[in-house]
Amino acid sequence: RETLYESVAAVSTDAVILADHRGRVIEINSGARAMFGCEPEEVVGHPLERLLPRAAATLADRPLVGPHPPVMARRRDGTEFPADLNTARIRSGRDVITAVTLRDLSERLALEQARVIQGHRLDLALRAANAGTWRWNHAKRETWWSDAMHRLHGLPPQAGAPTEAQWLDAIHLDDRARIAAETQAMGPLGRVDMIYRVLLPDGALRWLHNLGEAERDADGRATPMWNGIIMDVTERQEAAERLRMNEQRYRAIIEHQDDAVCRWLPDTTLTFANTRYRAYF
Repeated sequence: RETLYESVAAVSTDAVILADHRGRVIEINSGARAMFGCEPEEVVGHPLERLLPRAAATLADRPLVGPHPPVMARRRDGTEFPADLNTARIRSGRDVITAVTLRDLSERLALEQARVIQGHRLDLALRAANAGTWRWNHAKRETWWSDAMHRLHGLPPQAGAPTEAQWLDAIHLDDRARIAAETQAMGPLGRVDMIYRVLLPDGALRWLHNLGEAERDADGRATPMWNGIIMDVTERQEAAERLRMNEQRYRAIIEHQDDAVCRWLPDTTLTFANTRYRAYF
């Protein structure tokens, strides 16, 4: 049995448990001791149920070997954890031994759950910001779009992202040449920061802000893979345009007044002087 155990279990970093035909533990490896927090004398001779309370009976009824659905295993302190389960039947003389291999899934499942939670949070943030995400292979000119990207560009939902030409066609004609040129320059720069307009099917204009960066390799060099986000900044752009128009009207009124008008900062820096003031001084 020692030779059998050494060949099957001693080099494994997973938990390996050997059980006889009655389902009683006959040996555990160092991985099992670490995983379950117990010593061999605490489990050898005891039923497999001590370590696998919900799976031992199933294993006895199923002589199949190979991978099984994940099971819940129980540590010495009573806590349970999910584990991948594989079994093998090994003949040793007249005895048939079951080798049970377990891999703790706790960390992997926790990471998967964290990714799901992070994904939900990202979706909420993107919806709140009225934004979409994209991924682009610069070398192959292949693009992936999130669902929101089609809506932002006034395009009908479709499977996959549009081609680069289709995307440029969705951009306002007055911005198209500039954006095409900036897109061509993305590769050497390793980043993109562009604002453009799209004409929606109902005739309305929408302003979009496109931000993206190339992924970096271990040496910090830009790779062909890009990630980015596009945000609807229509309200911000329209507010800026209203402010600009109001300032122009204000300047036009002040410029043509008969009184001399100027504006000073607290440090006496002159920031504005109308025509009358400039003529007077």
